[in-house]
Amino acid sequence: MNNKWLKYVTGFALIINLGALAFWAIRKPPLPPEDVLVNALKLNDAQRREFAILKAQNHAVRDSLSQVMRRYRQSIYSRPIPAANAAETDSLISAIAQTYAHIERSSYQHFSDIRTLCGAEQQAQLDALLVEITSASHKKPHQERH
Repeated sequence: MNNKWLKYVTGFALIINLGALAFWAIRKPPLPPEDVLVNALKLNDAQRREFAILKAQNHAVRDSLSQVMRRYRQSIYSRPIPAANAAETDSLISAIAQTYAHIERSSYQHFSDIRTLCGAEQQAQLDALLVEITSASHKKPHQERH
């Protein structure tokens, strides 16, 4: 009797494992955001080349601004809390806010530049995608990092 159940349990476990492996093998990894834009807008070769240039420029600006913001944050948190010099802390916090605004402005300009690459139909698709992307980013709940 025990031998019979062992065969059933082993067979069931084997089926579950094979199903999991098949799902893992068939599943497509998500596309990077840039590829989503390229595919959704059906950019032609010339547009793809221009898009690659714009993407590289945007990444360079964002990386540079992210480094600046990181330095400001390190300056704030490298001192004891509460800070002895609140005015200096407030100044650094304002600088972070201005840097973040610059990043947001850069992103807006980047999408504006992409829009100029597109034809009328692609522009409408891009506008719809941007609305979808920005509303999805606001729906995510805040997750604790502590």
